[in-house]
Amino acid sequence: MITTIKHPSISVLITTYKRPKSLLKLLSKLNNQAHIDFSRMEVIVVNDGSHDSGYVDSYLGYKFPVNYVAMKRREDDRPAYCAAQNLAFSLANNDLIIFFDDGNFIDDHTLFIHCLYHILHPDRVAVFAYEASGRDSINEAQEIAIQSPGDSLVDIWVSTGSNSVWAIDWERVEGFDEWFDGSMGFDDRDFAIRLYEAGVTLILGDGVTKVSEDQETGGSWTAKVSVEHDHVNGDKFFEKWPKYEGAKWGK
Repeated sequence: MITTIKHPSISVLITTYKRPKSLLKLLSKLNNQAHIDFSRMEVIVVNDGSHDSGYVDSYLGYKFPVNYVAMKRREDDRPAYCAAQNLAFSLANNDLIIFFDDGNFIDDHTLFIHCLYHILHPDRVAVFAYEASGRDSINEAQEIAIQSPGDSLVDIWVSTGSNSVWAIDWERVEGFDEWFDGSMGFDDRDFAIRLYEAGVTLILGDGVTKVSEDQETGGSWTAKVSVEHDHVNGDKFFEKWPKYEGAKWGK
């Protein structure tokens, strides 16, 4: 059954990957958006050990509260990485938690803001799209996010996948608006249309990586697509993957 969210309070968790400048650009752009009710939102930045500790003071002065969770140099220390994420979840004060576990995602600032705008807007359906990579330490943190909001707040669970749908394609699904000039991916256009027909009007992305070689600007997005549980034709999306993608993501 599809329900709607009436202006929930939101905690946004962002894990940084050697991209502090991109994060600051995102927060600054977000801070200037007149259509977002910042009284209902907080941002928690998780420094995963990617040398951005010098930017702590830069997280001050926004219209929304920005908390900061730091850890030592990550390298291959997955337990410490997961512990930092879990700490961030425990600090979240709001009803709905949005978890972005990929620093590259924040490069597309307009897409991020687009997601926040629509979840704060009334009469929208929330979808938490999370990465199903099979990496236990990451999934452990994501399970907390899945459990935290509750069924009444998040209606459909999907995992992101090998995809790239440009804005002209997204228009068929979400409804184009002036704040969105990026791209949001699905394995193919039909999957997006099926979600739309099911009543879905918002996709929150996690685990998204960038196709473009440009490290700071523009470009298409790629992720690794599946549909969680028994969604129609979900497993068939894996058949379209190049072999190296399937091997990389454990499928």
